[in-house]
Amino acid sequence: MNGKRKILLALHGDDAKACARDLVKMGYDVYIAADGAKALELIVQESPSIVVIDLRIPVIAGERVFRIVKNNPNTWSIPFVFVSIKGVEIEGFRSGVDSLLLKPFKAEELYARIRDILILTSGRQRISGHKELEGRLDGIALSDIIQIIYMNKREGELIVRRGDESGVIYFKG
Repeated sequence: MNGKRKILLALHGDDAKACARDLVKMGYDVYIAADGAKALELIVQESPSIVVIDLRIPVIAGERVFRIVKNNPNTWSIPFVFVSIKGVEIEGFRSGVDSLLLKPFKAEELYARIRDILILTSGRQRISGHKELEGRLDGIALSDIIQIIYMNKREGELIVRRGDESGVIYFKG
């Protein structure tokens, strides 16, 4: 990677082209997908820093693209900005990492969301399927697991699940 942040825009026609021009001027590498299938292909090939996707994109809907990406150990941590004409609940939506932008939107609002998410996620280490500690750890207190990670100077994300609930703890430095 050349140091630039990659942004994938999976928006309808003119929206994508206009946003892409501005984002390139801001110093981002920008990829455009006209449909959900192309978006998935680009996500796997380019590993973007963020995906901006219309929920009603053709071929494979935006929410379905999100679920596929979230279930892939190589892409699950990529943040999404969803674009929609109405407020919706998205399964797996990570508040503070993912964002929903309602149409019509101002370009400046989209750029601010992208900037904020990239700043928030810049300290996170993306894990590509590498897991040193996993499995049923219910016999170990969470505080002990955190202490082990801290003492061994590990970085990354600890995902804690209980039933249908989950949470993420980020470790850096």
